[in-house]
Amino acid sequence: MKKRTDEVAGANGLEGVSIECANLLNNGIDVFMKQLIGSCIELVRARSRHGKLRHETLKQQLCRKLINGVSVHNHVPGQSSVIPPETNSISMQDLKAVIELNPCLLGINASLLHEKINSYD
Repeated sequence: MKKRTDEVAGANGLEGVSIECANLLNNGIDVFMKQLIGSCIELVRARSRHGKLRHETLKQQLCRKLINGVSVHNHVPGQSSVIPPETNSISMQDLKAVIELNPCLLGINASLLHEKINSYD
């Protein structure tokens, strides 16, 4: 962080940035990232729980479904593989959703940052 802030300061005609200032900026960025990523994690967990519920319901429906009196679940190998695997990573869509739900996470430049994030399609 110190090196990067010194580069930015130098590009703007300043000598540099104190280590205390760089540390403060680093701590601020850390808090910001933890809040943003924490919100994304909550969203992914909620989606995962919802997906598990849908997966179990579909499995139960398939188990009950009979073709010519034979249970599909018992006689079609890999039937459950039709259901897409759960995702446990944060996607750009998750980030966009979190920002739509809570724009104040981005601070005072929220609208500009929101535009930039939406341009990553």
